[in-house]
Amino acid sequence: MSTQLTKGICSQTCVQLAKKNKITLTCTTLPDYCQKEFSTKEEMISFLNNFFIYLKDKSNISKISKLQMEEYLKSFQHLEINTNLNENNATTLFGKNNDFIQLINANEIPYIDFSNKNSLQNNLQLNNKSLQNSLQNTLQNNFLFSNVENKTQLFKNRFNFILNKLQNNNITITSINSLLGSKGIKYLLGMIYRKNRNDFILEDLTGSINLDISSIKSNEIGMIVEGNIILISGIYENKIFKCHVMVLPNIDDSKNSIVNDHLKIDENQLIFSKNSFMVICNEIYLDKINIIDKIKLLFNYFKYLQHHEENKKNKNRILENTPTLFIFIGNFLSKYSNYQNDLNLINNGLNKINKLINDEFKDYFLQNFIKICFIPGPNDITITPNNLLPQNKLFILNTLQNTLQNNEILQFYTNPLRIKYYNKDIIIFRKDLQNLMRRHSIIDNSFNKDYNGINKHLYEYVCETICSQSHLSPFTNFIQPTIWSLDHSLQLFPNLPNYLILADKESSDKYGNGGTLCFNPPAFPLNYSFYCFLPLCEEEPLQLHTLPNLNSDDNNSSLMEMDE
Repeated sequence: MSTQLTKGICSQTCVQLAKKNKITLTCTTLPDYCQKEFSTKEEMISFLNNFFIYLKDKSNISKISKLQMEEYLKSFQHLEINTNLNENNATTLFGKNNDFIQLINANEIPYIDFSNKNSLQNNLQLNNKSLQNSLQNTLQNNFLFSNVENKTQLFKNRFNFILNKLQNNNITITSINSLLGSKGIKYLLGMIYRKNRNDFILEDLTGSINLDISSIKSNEIGMIVEGNIILISGIYENKIFKCHVMVLPNIDDSKNSIVNDHLKIDENQLIFSKNSFMVICNEIYLDKINIIDKIKLLFNYFKYLQHHEENKKNKNRILENTPTLFIFIGNFLSKYSNYQNDLNLINNGLNKINKLINDEFKDYFLQNFIKICFIPGPNDITITPNNLLPQNKLFILNTLQNTLQNNEILQFYTNPLRIKYYNKDIIIFRKDLQNLMRRHSIIDNSFNKDYNGINKHLYEYVCETICSQSHLSPFTNFIQPTIWSLDHSLQLFPNLPNYLILADKESSDKYGNGGTLCFNPPAFPLNYSFYCFLPLCEEEPLQLHTLPNLNSDDNNSSLMEMDE
C-alpha cells in the first residue's frame, strides 16, 4: 500500500523549482490531484518528472539536467520518513525520567475556539488525545491549500479573544455598523491597516470605517503596526471616525498557565530540579569552520566543568549539572546564495556536528539524556515556502536522513516551538521582528521615554506589542503571510507563557512584563556568547556565558573563565 502524503508537499516543490527558473506559477499550472486532500507518493513523483519537462519547455533553456532532476526527486522522497515520524510522535517527551519535558511542534498545537466561553473552558487542559486529534486535522489542512474559512476564522479568533478580555474589564465596545446616527465619544475595537499612504481603515466583525488619526494620543505601550487589534476612542462625523486616543489592549499576567496533568510536578521535585538548565545559542552558522570548532568547545565546556573540582567553589552552581537541552536557533548560514547550494551547506554542517558527537561526545549525551534541538531561522530552507509562518523543520536531504534515522541526539523542530518544562511554559520564536515592526509601524513609541523619563529599547516595545496582541505575528497577511489553518499555532492564548524567547538578529536584550520574561539570545558568532537558561529559577533564570579563548599552553586554566 503506497504511503499517502499531503497535497501541499508536491505543490511546494513545484513552486521552489519554478522560482529557481524564474517562472511564475498560477493555480491552473498545478495538476488536478493537488486540489484533492491526498495524493499518493507515486502520483507526485510521476508529476514531478513531467513538471521538469514543463519548466524546460516554458523557459526554452536547458538549465535542468537529468542529474539535477534525480537529486530533487531523492530529496523529495525522504519526506515520507518525516511524515511517518510526525504521525507516530505527536509530541516529544524526554528527560531523565522521561516525564518532565515536552516539546510541541507548531502543527501539533490544538485549535481553541474563542467565539464562546464554553469552548474555551473545554479546551483549557491540553492532553495527548487532543494533540493527536489536532495533528490528524492539521495534516489534512496544512501547507499552501487551506480552506477559505480558515482565513476568516484566524482574524475572528484574535478579535474575539481580545474582545472578551476587554469585556471582563467592563469596557463597552461599540460595533462599527452601529455608528451611524450615534453621538458622543465611542469606543471601537478592530484591526487597523493602511489603505493608502495616509489613509487608515479600522475593521471589526461588522464592517470597516475610515480613520482620522491626525490628532491622536497613545499610552506609549508597544508599537502599533498594521494588523494590530487596537482600542480607539473618538467621535464619528461625516463617515469618518476622528480618533482621540489609540492604544493597545492591556497585557495580561501569565498566571494559571496551561499545563498537562501528567506534567504537574510536586514541590520536592521542583526544588530538586531548580538548577536544571538548557543552553540557548542563536545564529549558528554551519557554513563556518570556526563555528563547528566552537561547538566542539561548547560541548567540552560543560563536559569538563561538570567534573572539575574547582566548580564547587564557583558561584555558578548550575555547572555542577549537565544541560537538559542544547537549543540551536537559525539562521544556520552566514549568507545565502541559491537553493541547492544553501541546502548542501546546511546538510554538510549538520553532518559535521553528527560526526563530532559520534566520535567524541556520544556517551556524554546519551548517559545524561541530552538532546540538541534545531529551530530554523527566517532564511533557512524548510518544506514551507520562504517568509511563510509557521516554519516547518529544516529540510534534510535523503543521504543525511538515512544517517540520522536512528540518531537520538539531534532533533529537528518547527518555528515556533513550544516547550513544557516541568511546570513552566516556554515559546521559542525566530523572526526579525524589530526591523519588521519598525518598517510597518503606525505609531512608533520607541523614540519616546517611559513614565520615568528613561529611553526604552526597541526590543521592549516589540515584546509589549506581541504580549498585548497575544500573537507572535500581529501583522496583516500582506505583510507577514501565515498558513491559515495553522495560524492558531502562533497564538499566545489563553495565557501568556512564562518565558517568551523572541530570537532576533539584533543585539541581545531582555524584558519582563505581565509575568512573562521575554529575551533575545546573543548572536553566537559575534563573541561566542550564549545563555544558560534556568526556567525553574525565577530569581535569576538567565546567565550569560562566553566561551574562553583557549591556547595550547593554558587549556585547563582558561576553561574555567566565565563571563556573566
